[in-house]
Amino acid sequence: YKIVYPQYDPRSRFGQVHLEVGMEFNTIKMFIEVVRDYTIFHGRDLKWVKVNTIQAKACCKQVGCSWEIFCS
Repeated sequence: YKIVYPQYDPRSRFGQVHLEVGMEFNTIKMFIEVVRDYTIFHGRDLKWVKVNTIQAKACCKQVGCSWEIFCS
């Protein structure tokens, strides 16, 4: 039995992305671009706390907001 994770659709337009736990992206760069667009559309202010060639992590900068996202 194989787990099937949701795949990001690169044809998605600005504002149409729905992020899901376990979603797979082709590259870290694509993940960063998608998260940037997603947070702009939803009005979140992000701080990237870890970015390298195999990982990226961002946290919400607003006081009281615990939203964060990670990709590796």
